[in-house]
Order: sequence, then C-alpha cells, then structure tokens
Amino acid sequence: MNWIKVVRCGLFFFGMILLGNSAFATTWHVRSTAACANNGNGTASTCAASSGAAGAWSGLANVGWSSVQPGDTVMLYGGDTYTDSLTVGKDGTGSGTTFTNPITISVENTSSGTNPAIVDQANAPSITSFNNGGHRYIVYDFLYGQAAVADPSGTPNTNYGIQVINIGSGGDCWGDFRSGGPVRIFHLNCSGSSTGGGDMSGGIIMGSGAHEGWEIAYNWIHGTYTGATQSLRWHATAVALFNGGGTSSYTANLIHHNKEEYLYHDGIKCNLDCSIYNNEGRNIEGSGHSDALQCQSGTYCQIYSNYIHDNGDQSIYLDMIGSGPFAHMRIYNNLIVNSSFGSVLHPEQADIDDLVIANNTYYNMGSQVLRKGGACSGTCPHVISNLVILNNIIGTSGGSNKQIDFNDGDVSFLDSNSFDYDVYMTPSSASPQIVNSAPGCAGGCSLAQIRALSPAREANGKVANPSFVNTSTNWRLVTGDTVAGGAGRNLYSIYPYLQKDKDGNPRLSSGTWDVGAYATSSSSGNLQPTAPSGLTAVVN
Repeated sequence: MNWIKVVRCGLFFFGMILLGNSAFATTWHVRSTAACANNGNGTASTCAASSGAAGAWSGLANVGWSSVQPGDTVMLYGGDTYTDSLTVGKDGTGSGTTFTNPITISVENTSSGTNPAIVDQANAPSITSFNNGGHRYIVYDFLYGQAAVADPSGTPNTNYGIQVINIGSGGDCWGDFRSGGPVRIFHLNCSGSSTGGGDMSGGIIMGSGAHEGWEIAYNWIHGTYTGATQSLRWHATAVALFNGGGTSSYTANLIHHNKEEYLYHDGIKCNLDCSIYNNEGRNIEGSGHSDALQCQSGTYCQIYSNYIHDNGDQSIYLDMIGSGPFAHMRIYNNLIVNSSFGSVLHPEQADIDDLVIANNTYYNMGSQVLRKGGACSGTCPHVISNLVILNNIIGTSGGSNKQIDFNDGDVSFLDSNSFDYDVYMTPSSASPQIVNSAPGCAGGCSLAQIRALSPAREANGKVANPSFVNTSTNWRLVTGDTVAGGAGRNLYSIYPYLQKDKDGNPRLSSGTWDVGAYATSSSSGNLQPTAPSGLTAVVN
C-alpha cells in the first residue's frame, strides 16, 4: 500500500470537511424585470432565452431561495433598476458571532460604484427594500462607497454599488423585524425622493430581540433638501439596533463609518453591547427626536471618534428607559461642532452608573454642552453615579445657557479627581458660570466657585480659547498651543481605550496630554517621524 497516497487523500478530504460548503459555493444572478423579461434559473448574468432556462432570475421577488445554499452569493447587476423588493429566504451558517458559510447579497458590473444597481420604490408606502426576514449569517456587501468622513478634511466616496431611492411613507431601506442575525450590512446607499412620498419610516432597522455579532458599516442614509427647506426627510431612525445580546461586551455589535444626514428623526441608535464609532452625522433636526447618536437603555455602549456637525438637536443622547440601572458607557474622542446640544444624559426611568466623558472637542455649541435633563418617571430623581468628565474642550457660542447643566443635581463623581482638566471656551455670557444645578451650584458656579467646593472640582481646568488650525475645517490644535496643548491629564494606564486619539495617533504613555479629541505633534511624542526624501541608494 502506498501510505503517502493514503495520507494525502486523508488530508484532502479532511480539508474539504473544514471548508464545508464554501468549497462548492455558487454565484447566483438576478436582473431587473425591465432588463430580462424571462425568469431564468439564476445561473448566469445574461437573460434567459425562455422561462427556467439558463440565465438570471428576473426581479428581486423571483430569487430561487430553494436553490441558494450557505456559502452562496446572490448578485444584483449594476446599471439595472429594480422596482420590487428582496426578502431573504434562507440562513447561512455560523456559530455565535462567527460567520462560517454566510449567504452574501452583493452586486456586479458596477465599475467601482459609478454604474450602481438601483432599487426604486417610486414612493410606494410601507415597502422594505431589503427584508432580512429573521435570517442568520447573512452578509449584504455592495462593495463600494463611503460617504462618511472622519473630519472636514476627508474626501467622501459617494459612488456606491447600490442605491435605494424614492422610499415612500412608512417604508424602510433595510429591515429585520424579527429576532434574526447576526447580519453584516456594508455600502448601502438609501435616500428619499425630492418630491412626494411624505415622511419615511427608517433606514436600517432591526427589531426587538437579542442581537449579537451585527456589523453595520459604510452606509449612507440621507434625506434631501430643496433650497433652504427640507422637502423630504427621514422621519425615523437611520440606523437602529435594538437589544444587544447581553454579553457585557462593547464589541458585540459594531456600527461604524456610516453617514446620516438631512434627517427628521434620530441618526444612529443602539441599546446595549455596542460600539458606535467613526460615523458622520449632520443636519439632523426635527421635533422631539433628533439625536445624531444615541444609546438607549444601554449597558456596555461606547460612542467614540465620531464627527457630528450642523446638528439641530442632541448630538449624543443617553436615554435610559426601562428597568436599570444602566452602566458602563463611554463617550470619547468625538468632534462635535456648530450644533445645538452636545451630550445629553437622560436617566429618564433608571439610574446611570459608570459613565466616562473624556477627550472630546465641542466647538460653537448653541446650548448646553453637557446636560443631565429631560422628563423623569418612576421613583425620581434618577441619579448618575461614578461619573468622569476629563480633558474636554467645551465651547459654546453664547447665550444664557451654562456649558454644563446637571439639572436636578443628582450627580456623583467616581472620585475627587474625576471632574477636571477641561477647557471652557469664551465668548459666552455663561463663561464664567460654567456649571449649573450641581451640588453647591444651584444658581450657577464660576470656575473659582467650583474649585472652592469640597472636594474641589476643575482644579486644573481653565477658561480660555485654544488655537485651532482652522475653525471651519480643522479643529486640531496648532503646534505650540498652550491653552489645551499639554494641559490635560494622562489617562494612558487608567483608560487604555484612550491611548489613541480621534485620528488613531498614539497619545503619550507618560507626560501631559492635549485636551480634546486630537493629540498634536507638540505633545504626542509617539507620532511617527516624517519619512526622509531625496536619498540615493548605494549598492555595495
């Protein structure tokens, strides 16, 4: 017997077992009904000569889910305009948050997004363009597009592999209204029409039930403006992930690099066990519910490195509804400019415990930058305990509002050093009264009065204006700034998640930090040096 051949054969079949269905994955094709009149068997992107013959399925509603297996890909076609909707009919495979052989919904023939597939709902009411139907281990990846930018100097890519347009009243771009998932959703461009349609229901909406292992990234959810008025707006949340899996993990669900703009309702909303980061939000303004980023009734929720600007209501909102307490929330490295409220902390029905707000830059805010407020129900007031406010730039544009308003004052800090090193910008009629309704500050406290409290607060805080590179497009500190530059507390060992700034640059492991979202070259000695130029290689 040739033992070498036996071993090789054994290894081959063992490898096939490990690969599973992915070794035999099939790519299926679906064209629009306008492009292909005959409904084929899905085996080619060309049109079928007759019904059931080799060729693409005709229309999203005619995908043959009985043929699709875990590991397969269903391709839409760039340049086609679909006028129906897709409802997924089968699960992929995986375990927990691991995708083993997912079913992938994607797009071909897009020329890097310059020739997208289009799903046109023609303002029809109550239509969900992509309905996940409660299925698990599904990947929606339309390959191209990233409209979100980390800051004004970024360049958006608005060439998406797919566009969902003219979504009507009560409709959704993508939805799963059962306890499905995990699911990944990438590069989805959803917009309303400039005329007609009324208010829409939502962008990417997950229903109730435990969610774990979800990732929502690189999507663009936007309404439209005509002139100075908002002719059509998203009425509900652009991205909503309700109910995490209870894993006590910040990374159980990821929402990142999405852009939401021209909305009438909330931007991005998550409950527990999630990270919301590197998103861009703008022009989110309506009545009552117009929060750019929101953790609602959440534990283990972190919001960081986002860019929020020109926003009409709360930029970051923690809304605690239901039985609590809710705990372990983080707000850091965010850039929030030219907006109304900064971060609103609302223990509406339950307490908040262990909340860190650190190294954010708030600039030209029209109202309170940090605020505990809102209605209270149940046993009131509800408290915020173990609060940390450190290393923030807090800038308002004027008016009578205090920069920080603790409302009913039921706030306690982690320790005597946990409210410090913040820079309060002027001009503002509230500057020197920077805190209102805190213990000992019922009528408003100046910096000197805060320092006179026992224990003292803001012993290292200051009222002054940092020097930014540009207050229209670049809120990094200029080299040599002494107001916020090198004026912060080093939190490298205390909070490891702050070891990098908003740009991903390392902060100092020792020595003072810059206040705000960015670490500049003047204080971040860990930055990489510029590569030398003009060198000539010599070969010996």
